[in-house]
Amino acid sequence: MEKAKFVQQVSVVDPDSGLPVEVAIYKLESNGAMFGVDSSYILGLSEDDPVNCPFTGDLIELVEE
Repeated sequence: MEKAKFVQQVSVVDPDSGLPVEVAIYKLESNGAMFGVDSSYILGLSEDDPVNCPFTGDLIELVEE
């Protein structure tokens, strides 16, 4: 299974609510593409919850190394 490594967390403003949102930035090991995921979503995941790559739809593992 492909891995995506944690890069950093950034704060952005939600354009709908105008409130700040923490976004975790991850980088795919295979091709270096980076993507962001709402940190509150990640906190709600269990070890068994699947995470799909936003580019290919394949399952990936989010790692914090």
